[in-house]
Amino acid sequence: MSKFYVLVEGHGEVEAVQNLVVRVSQDSGCFHPWSNPLRWTNLHQWESRTGRGGILKGVNFIRSKQDVGGLLILRDEDDACPRDVAPAMAARLGEMMLPFPVAYVLLHPEYEVLFLPCLE
Repeated sequence: MSKFYVLVEGHGEVEAVQNLVVRVSQDSGCFHPWSNPLRWTNLHQWESRTGRGGILKGVNFIRSKQDVGGLLILRDEDDACPRDVAPAMAARLGEMMLPFPVAYVLLHPEYEVLFLPCLE
């Protein structure tokens, strides 16, 4: 059975994102399994200048898996405006003609509020 994957940048986001996507999925009646979120560096760049991380490398890593049903790339955008950045990234992702859907989500400026419903 296929499952959905998530890429995030920060340490603290891994556990919070898992809690969030499972809760949202259950509440919406979408019962696809989610993999544990993966911490991936440089999700603000298509290709990392250092060779570590980057969106392209992350997507290709996920593409190498046999059970991918979809991919969520979730990141904090403190500096640039998501309205300006997201369309270019979405276009590049579309050019890859991936065999699964991908969502590239940028949150600005209060990324942390996304996780407030997940607190006990």
